Amino acid sequence: PEYKLRGGKGSYKYVDYGLLIPELKKSLRCIIEVKAPGKLSGRLLHEAEYQVLQYAFMANVPLAVLTDGLRWRFYLPSAGEDKHVCDLDVRKHPSDEMVSNLVRYLSFENTISNKSTKNAKHDLNERVTKEEISQAWEKLLASDKLIDILIKETKRISGDTPERRYVEEFLKSQSKNGEKDEELNGRKGKIRRLVEFLTPLIEKGKYTRKELQRIAEKEFEGDVAPKTIGAQLWSSTKFGPKNRFPFVTEIDPKTKIMRFTKKKPDDELPGKESKRKVHFFLEGKRYEATTAISAYIEIFKLLAEREKDFLERLAPHAREGRGRPWLSDNPDAVGDRAKKIYEDWNWWLNANLSNEEKDKNLTKACKVAGIPFGNPQGLKTNF
Repeated sequence: PEYKLRGGKGSYKYVDYGLLIPELKKSLRCIIEVKAPGKLSGRLLHEAEYQVLQYAFMANVPLAVLTDGLRWRFYLPSAGEDKHVCDLDVRKHPSDEMVSNLVRYLSFENTISNKSTKNAKHDLNERVTKEEISQAWEKLLASDKLIDILIKETKRISGDTPERRYVEEFLKSQSKNGEKDEELNGRKGKIRRLVEFLTPLIEKGKYTRKELQRIAEKEFEGDVAPKTIGAQLWSSTKFGPKNRFPFVTEIDPKTKIMRFTKKKPDDELPGKESKRKVHFFLEGKRYEATTAISAYIEIFKLLAEREKDFLERLAPHAREGRGRPWLSDNPDAVGDRAKKIYEDWNWWLNANLSNEEKDKNLTKACKVAGIPFGNPQGLKTNF
């Protein structure tokens, strides 16, 4: 523990653990840098990775390990640009896979014999080889060589020369199938696992979207980008009720990916009540509402009940420039999001506004009504 590394200008660094054989001159076989659980994701992972590779360079060690106990990342410092060998996570990988890889890289026998470094080189080369084969295949598909070979081989088997366009169509279909398989195993596969993980949590209705994102980022750290998690949560929760929770999931028949169904806002879906109550003061009296929109409409209704001609006097002030008016006795003039102020009145409001815009319009309404805005004795809102 706390293995001492000599830096530049007589300075020293201390790596958390060094695996070494004291009786040998080049005794250091591996260094291990340890972080607290959950500290190997996002920016923290990049910082820790830079640190352990810097230590590995100072120590001239063949193998480096970065771990928080749950996640294990192995590096070959002497490799080229890509030094990362593999990533193991006890929460995601099967126990037999975890055991076999930890033995390959960290067992006592493999460490003292330097076999752990050989295993890491083999695994890295094998992964790189697969990538190179894939690149070569893509180049062949883009050239005429593969088409010529297929035409000759088909003629040899059947005796007839196939038309070139048929061979090209066949190769394109094979390429698309390969892309689909890779997509399902890659990004879409990650999203499927993400959705399967989030579905039961969302259906419980116990968490806000931000809480769900924190839980998912901790669970999928480094595997699924936070932006992907956020986008998936947004698409899955924006059709729910007050706290935007969905109801059920379904399997997309085309992609076979689980997705959240889009229920209408009027459907009764599970979700928790918002802790924040919307309220406002009008002429010293407190009123409560379920949403900012309902409070906004209620204020105009109460002001109209005070003075019968209030809405007629306010209407000329409800338009800015050439845009639509936010108050009118014609719903078409207000737009698709028009809300009726009161069932028996033919007056309509545009309620599809930000809270700042609502307050701006209410300030104009208060001037027409002759009461101060921002004062409980006049009108004060908490949108």
